[in-house]
Amino acid sequence: MATPQEFHSLVFPSAQQESAQTRPDLRDVFHDLFLEPIFAAAFGAFLPREKPSLYVANRTDEDATYRAEVLKALQALFGSPLVDLDVVRYRQDALRDLQQTPVLSALQTFQRTLQAMRGHLRRAETANNAIEGQRWFVDAALAYGQALDALHQTLTAADLQSQAMQALRRHVGGLLASSAHTARMTEAQTLVEALARVRYAVRIDGTTVTVLQDPTEPDYTATIADTFAR
Repeated sequence: MATPQEFHSLVFPSAQQESAQTRPDLRDVFHDLFLEPIFAAAFGAFLPREKPSLYVANRTDEDATYRAEVLKALQALFGSPLVDLDVVRYRQDALRDLQQTPVLSALQTFQRTLQAMRGHLRRAETANNAIEGQRWFVDAALAYGQALDALHQTLTAADLQSQAMQALRRHVGGLLASSAHTARMTEAQTLVEALARVRYAVRIDGTTVTVLQDPTEPDYTATIADTFAR
């Protein structure tokens, strides 16, 4: 029995077939056939955004690098004509599975959640306080784990016929079942639950904020004073 093929991508069955794909320069063809406006209309979300006004402070395009990478990959994909019938059928079969509304919605939700995860990682890197940065990192790890779990549930329930989507389902299941992922998610969840149990009181007086002892906890100052009263 042949072993199931490992997941590479939704557009190429394997790394070997992708590397064998010729990539001619078709920019003139795109221009002559008026395909550039069509491409821009379909994938305008990945195009560089206009620079913000000089009067708008602290507004940066944090996803610019990521969008540029995706745009470059899409341009290479649509600018490379296929001559391998197996790859053509591979993509067509995957698209048939993606016509199932739950599957398409699950992948779109997965994409949005990973976008939020990247935002958490950026905040972790730029946080002024180390502890705050660590918390953003934990939130990023949890977002990734929850996104994987939600995607796997949908793919498991779906009637997938294509090689690409079946390989993706196995790949996601393998990630979830790995000991490294399980340990990471357990540690992150334990940290969040421990932080949720922290209680404190806050006193605000104008611009002064004072963090006080949790009123439900005993006064350890008095306890220590009694212990060393002699």
